[in-house]
Amino acid sequence: MRCDVHSSPHAHIPYDPYAGNILTSKLSHILERKEVFRSLLHSPPLPPDPETLQGIPKEVRLHMLMDVQDLHLPNPDSYRMFTTVDLLIRQGYRSRSPTNPRTWGRISGEAQGSTANRVPGGAALVVGPSGVGKSVAILKTLSLYPQIIKHEHFPHLVGTHHQVVWLSVNVPSSGKMGDLAVSLMTEWDDLTSTTVADGHRRFSQTLSRLRNRGPDLMNEWQQVAQSHFLGCLHLDEVQNFFKLPTLAQRRKAMKGDSLELSIVDDMALKSILTFVNMSGIPIIMSGTPDGVAALAKRFSNIQRLVRSGFHRMDPYSGPEDPDFITFMSHISRYQYVIKRLPADSALREVFYAMTAGVNRLVIALWIAGHRCAYERSADDLRISDFEKASRTYLAPAMDAVQALLSKDPSLMCRYEDMMPKGDQVWAFMPERS
Repeated sequence: MRCDVHSSPHAHIPYDPYAGNILTSKLSHILERKEVFRSLLHSPPLPPDPETLQGIPKEVRLHMLMDVQDLHLPNPDSYRMFTTVDLLIRQGYRSRSPTNPRTWGRISGEAQGSTANRVPGGAALVVGPSGVGKSVAILKTLSLYPQIIKHEHFPHLVGTHHQVVWLSVNVPSSGKMGDLAVSLMTEWDDLTSTTVADGHRRFSQTLSRLRNRGPDLMNEWQQVAQSHFLGCLHLDEVQNFFKLPTLAQRRKAMKGDSLELSIVDDMALKSILTFVNMSGIPIIMSGTPDGVAALAKRFSNIQRLVRSGFHRMDPYSGPEDPDFITFMSHISRYQYVIKRLPADSALREVFYAMTAGVNRLVIALWIAGHRCAYERSADDLRISDFEKASRTYLAPAMDAVQALLSKDPSLMCRYEDMMPKGDQVWAFMPERS
């Protein structure tokens, strides 16, 4: 997985703070702000002109419209996210240079000098309600880096060596260490099998055993990740580390009682934190407010996890939110009808009322509105099409949207991942500036 921006030469850089480190030698130069925005921006092809569109059946147009799901508009938060990831990866490689004997001692597990010289891996935390685009933002940023780098020559090794720059895995719904290790191994094999060893899956024998202990699986994966100089591990859906509270417990918490989320498998989380400290491999953890707030209950956890940055992602704040205006103006260009609907304040107000500013729902409503429009004979798009779409295609989500818009704790507590700001699990969260 590569991006053209990473073919840029290093010659114009007046100073490279990582010069001489083979682990960063095939990454791009350190990107300037405008390069980051240009690289993160993705605008799918626009619809053809009305004359051409008229000759395309509506059934075909609907399939063309689906490209709008790939629309990605970077904003100032996107640049801050990129900076966090860039520092994580490059600084992580700085402390693990293969020319340093301590690096190989750490990989082999043998003691090499004082542990006081060991540099723990960086860590960053990303939080936001479901659907705001956390995973997309992180993966878009990671995609600016090659995922695998092949070295024909590598210090202290004979032959070629493959460096894995990043890996992204969802915490399994069970929250257990063994299942997490299996996910890490499976994702690793899926990534490397076609590139590193001509179809060989490194963990196939391990995963084929009927009985595998969680700690043993984690230790084996960690050893491989270290030896291939993994640059950054992204763990998404960190709320899965914790048991979700029942509706009765959440209602009780709305009355002022403390709500504590209990961890499913304490060793799973401990093993990840220990891995970061001992291996020096950076980590990004992302999830919904309830899970992230549960992590913050332990000061020792939260100070480690925000060592390299904290990013909060919220839904758009209202119809006049500048970011919402920008997004609606862009998505409104993707109207696959002859007579188009103006992207004005009336359209924004309707969309906000039906989506609560959740990015995933905005895109879903845009597509569903076209489906309703295509059911009519007229070749146009109307606000009533989106109103009908909210009552039909998106109907199951509308109660949750109303709860989110109301900010009423008694309504929001019905949803496991929609903890209101008044609840204690939001207490540590700063408002986004």
